[in-house]
Amino acid sequence: MNALRMEFVMLVAAVVLSGCRSWPDDTTPLEPPVAEGSYVGTGTLGGGATNVLMGINGPDTSGQLDGAIRYRSQIIELEDIFRVQDADTLWFRYRRDDVLQRAWGLLGGTGLAVHFVEPADIPTFRLNREIAGYNMSGRWRGLMSSTALPQESEATLSMDQQGQSFYGTAETVFIQSARFELDNGVANESSYHLTGTLYEGTGSAAVLMVGTYLARDTMQGNWDAGENGSVDRGAFWFYRSFD
Repeated sequence: MNALRMEFVMLVAAVVLSGCRSWPDDTTPLEPPVAEGSYVGTGTLGGGATNVLMGINGPDTSGQLDGAIRYRSQIIELEDIFRVQDADTLWFRYRRDDVLQRAWGLLGGTGLAVHFVEPADIPTFRLNREIAGYNMSGRWRGLMSSTALPQESEATLSMDQQGQSFYGTAETVFIQSARFELDNGVANESSYHLTGTLYEGTGSAAVLMVGTYLARDTMQGNWDAGENGSVDRGAFWFYRSFD
C-alpha cells in the first residue's frame, strides 16, 4: 500500500469502523454495492452550487479503479481512487487549478454521499447513480408551455432522483407564478413519468408529467393538471449544463 493510501486508511479508520454493516449470525450478508458507474447531482464546488458528474470504471484485472469528475466546464481525471477493503467507502483525489482536492464517498445502492477532506469547507453532497445511462438529478433550465399562453415561458427544474424515488420542483411563470412539486415517479430507460401537485396562484391541482430523454442531458415531454388536463396542460423542454 503506498503512502497516500496508508494516509487515507488511517484518516478514515473511525468512519469505516462506525459505518461497516453487521448482520445477525443467522442471516447472509448482502452483496456490496458495485462502484462502477456514472453518478450525477448538485454540489457546492468552485464557489457555489453546480451540477456534478462523476464516472468510475473498474476494477480491472489488478483490482484498480479509475475515473473522472466533471463540473464548471472541466472534466478532470482522478489521480487516485480506491475502495477500502470490506467497506462501502471510496477514497479519491484530483487537482483543479493546481489545488489538491481529497474526498471520500459512502457508496450505496442508489448513489454516493461525497465528503471532502481537503478543502474542508465543502458541504457534503449526494451524487445519484444513473439507470441505463440516465438520471434526472441536478439543476435544469428550459421552457414550459401552457394552454393559457401562446408563447413558451422560461423554466427551471431542480431534481433529486434516487433509484425510482423522485423529489423535485419545476418553476415558471404563465399568467402567474407556477410551481410543480414532484414527489413520485417511474423511470424506464429513456422514458419516465412524474406525479405531484401544481400550485398556481391560490389554486392547486394534481399534475402528471410524461417525458423522454432526447440525450443524456436533454429531455422533453408533456404535462397535464387535473383529470385528463381539465385544469391546464402543456409541454416542457429542459437542458442540464455542467458549465
